[in-house]
Formats: sequence, structure tokens, C-alpha cells
Amino acid sequence: MKRIIGLGIAITSCAAAFNFTYQPVTELSSRTPAQAPFHSATEDEMASPRCVNQDHVRRNNLKNFIAKYSDISRLELPAVTEVAGIRFENEHPELVYRFMQLVTPPADRIFASKNLKPEDIKKAFGKPSGCDKVLCAVQRLFGKEEGPLILLLLTEYDLNLSHYVWNNAAAWKASEIRDIMKAIEATPGHLLPLDLNQKMIHFKRGYGYSGQENVIANASIEVFDVWNEEKQPIRQYSIYHEFAHNWSAMHSNNIDVSPEWLKISGWDSQEKNPRLVEVWKTHPGTEHVSIYAKTNPFEDFAESVSAYRYAPHRLKSVSAEKYKFVKDIVYGGMEFTGSCPRAGDFDIRYGTEFAAFDQAAANEFIDTSASKCFHENIAVLRDPRLKAGFLSCLSIRAANEVLRQNGQVHDDDNKPLALYDLLGDARVRFPEIERRGTAELRNLLTTALLPHAAKIDEALKAKECDYAFDATKTEKQAAEMGLKSYDLYFAIKDLSQLVCKSMMDSKQTRATREKIFVSLKEYF
Repeated sequence: MKRIIGLGIAITSCAAAFNFTYQPVTELSSRTPAQAPFHSATEDEMASPRCVNQDHVRRNNLKNFIAKYSDISRLELPAVTEVAGIRFENEHPELVYRFMQLVTPPADRIFASKNLKPEDIKKAFGKPSGCDKVLCAVQRLFGKEEGPLILLLLTEYDLNLSHYVWNNAAAWKASEIRDIMKAIEATPGHLLPLDLNQKMIHFKRGYGYSGQENVIANASIEVFDVWNEEKQPIRQYSIYHEFAHNWSAMHSNNIDVSPEWLKISGWDSQEKNPRLVEVWKTHPGTEHVSIYAKTNPFEDFAESVSAYRYAPHRLKSVSAEKYKFVKDIVYGGMEFTGSCPRAGDFDIRYGTEFAAFDQAAANEFIDTSASKCFHENIAVLRDPRLKAGFLSCLSIRAANEVLRQNGQVHDDDNKPLALYDLLGDARVRFPEIERRGTAELRNLLTTALLPHAAKIDEALKAKECDYAFDATKTEKQAAEMGLKSYDLYFAIKDLSQLVCKSMMDSKQTRATREKIFVSLKEYF
């Protein structure tokens, strides 16, 4: 019997927690020479992926990591810091913070331990004498070799391997951690971290996954005892495969159940909510990169993403459409079939085109984008100073338009993950489009307030701005704008108060369109 890597776990992610839907996996036969491989790559391909990420190799070097946090000469430090009853003297604040995460169950995670007490950590730590540095403390708590590696993975990649803070977790062994590091070294930089303080555990020794003893790992991310029985290349590949499940859910996307992916990959069901589907069917003639990819669209996605990294020629020969989708959405155009991609290739490739589009965008694009971003970021109605989400939306739409013009045409929900990375780091911005979009936003806010001009007039006359809007008109406006009437009610209420007070300060007595527009000037 073949052991299953992913168990078909589909993830919906948010900042606070993961929600899981488990799909049943039928027993699959072993591979034969005439069949596709059980997984998307051979053991030789798993063992030697091309184009290893040299930045991650450097970051995974323990000597480099220790040196990076050893120099504290320029930092202002408290003389003594205490975490879970353990005292640190003159220690780097980043390491202290990471140590706190290793010994403190996160309150907002459903898989966090509810039973850990500070005295449990103190007991495991032992006598404090001679151990006032984080590096020493993690060696005591996790092992001489394991502790520094666990600290490195959390600090560099936000992967929390602590068996103290997660339910059903066992202590990791150094050889197991190094397999994780090998998977990381095959990973492009924009795909990590998966999440902040991401759980990653070895499930309790002696236990398997309930009802599926052949499961070696899942997308939550947990590995089981049978994972250790596999050969090293399969262990490393399985970690990458589980990462792929998580990439589907990054930035609140659900790539593996997006209509575009389901159409490309040929999956279908009668259930409207794809997370509730128990039985998936594929269209006749649909090809898959591996036997395991035939399980459901979630495993098909994870196997295709893994194949793109470890056996790209195989994925391309099986499905050119899947290859292009994964190339565009997951890998940001990086390919591993010829010369190795470099860090920043996405920036270099599109930087010039982004700049050109910023200067030449048509008025129609500006007006349409400003309107959509206005509706998606209703907070600007409540306070025009809250423009960050609106501006980010404009830049994302502009970047997507450039990608569309270059042949990366995908559904709006399927934005390249590399694009989020660039926008999040503010390395890609469209200043001219943002300027023009902001000017249009001012027009949109003025238009939103015009139906309430009479009420603003009454408020100005009474010199009382608390109710400078017409509540009876917000419901119709909400319907026209595609917003919830409750949300729009309070947004219009807040904005009308701001405008009313501004007009009152400038001794205005009537709320005409021009005067409302002028009163918004201070926010733009």
C-alpha cells in the first residue's frame, strides 16, 4: 500500500486560524512502469531539484544565523528580560521575541496547547545558572543540536516547530529538521513565510492519523511516524507538497478551488460549495501528473505545483495549461527548465512595463479601478484619511492589467503570489495612477454625499453635525453600490459629520457639490 502525503486537505486561511475540510482518499495502487508515478517526481528528481535557492541556503547556515544576531553593540537593550520565568541578559530583542513564541501558546490559534503553564517551561529548562542567552535556553528546551535549528526556522521563516505550544506535538529530531530545511532551500523566496508563527509539528510518536495509518503528512502542517520510514527524498518532497497546499490559501486566496483552476484541471461536482464536496469527478480525457493528483482538485494542485518544481518537463508534457497556470500564479513566471531564475526576476521583468503603464494608463482604467477600489474599501467613506487599502487596490489592479497585457490572463481572484510579495514590501507602486485615482476618489465621496445635501444644510443652520445625513436614502445608495445598508449607514453618517464640521469651520451655510468637494480637500 502506498502512503499518502496530503490526505486531500483543503485549507481556508486567515490571520488567526486555519479551517480544514478533509476529503476521503481511496486506496491507490502502487505504480507500474506503464502508469504515471504515484507522486509527481521520481526519488532522484526529489533528491536533486534544480536551481536551489542560494539565499535560503545562506539563511539556513547556523553560523551565519548566530553571527547575524550576535552583534548588539548598536542596540538599546534592557539589562534583563524575562520570558516564562527565564531571565536573559543583554540579549538581541528579536531572539527574545522568538523565544517567547516558542514557549507561549498563541491565543488566537485553534491548535495551540491549552494546558501549558509557565512552570512547565521552567521545569524543562532546569537550573538557570550559566544560561542567560536565548541560544542556550533553546538548547536546554529542545536539544543541543535541535534548539538552534528550531530558533533559526522561526526567526527566518516564521515556522514554529515548538512541541510545547501546539497540541499533539512531539519533539523534533535534528535529522528531521534538516529535511524541512532542504525543502525550504527548494522554495522561491516569495512563497515564504506561509503565515506568521506558522504551526509545524511532528505528531505524537506512536500515533498515526486517525483512520488513515498510511498518511505521512498533511497540510496543517503535521508529519506522522510513517514519514520517518520513508526515504529522505520523499520526506523532503512531502514537506514541499504540504507547503503547496498552503500556497493555495495565501493572501486569502483559494486557488485550488477557484473556478479557473477547476476548469483547467477538469474537476467537477454537484455541490455549490467546493469545500463541502465529498466526491469529485474529472471530465473524460483529463490528464494528471501523478496517480495521487487524481484524488481531488486539492491534491491535483499540490502535485502540479510540486511537479513544476521537481519535474517541470513532466507537468508540461501532461498539461501545458496547468503548467502555465502554476507558472503564472504560484511561481511568478520563474521556470526551472533552463537557466536558473534569480531573486528579483519578477521585479526586473516587469519593472519597466509597470513604470510605463503608470504614466500612460487610460482615463477609463482609472475611473473603473477607482470605483471598484472605492466599493472594496468602504472605510474611506468613514474617514478619507484611511486610503491605504484604496491605494493598494489601485496598484494591484494596475499590476494585474500589465500582466494581462503580457498574456498572463487569469481570473481576478487568482493574482500571482509574487505580486503580493512585491506590493506588500512596497517595491511595486504606481504613483501616477494612485494620484489620479485619489482625485477620482474625492469625486466619488462628493457624489456619495450629494443625496444628503439638504440634511447637511439643516445641520449647518442648527450648528449641530451629529445627524447631517438622510438615513432614508442610505438603503437605496447601498443597493446601487452593492454594499450592505448597515455598513453604508454608518459610513455616510461619519463622512457627513466630517464634511459638516469642515464647512461649519469655514462658515459655509449651503452644501452644494462644489462646496462638499472643497471641504474634502484637507483629506487629499
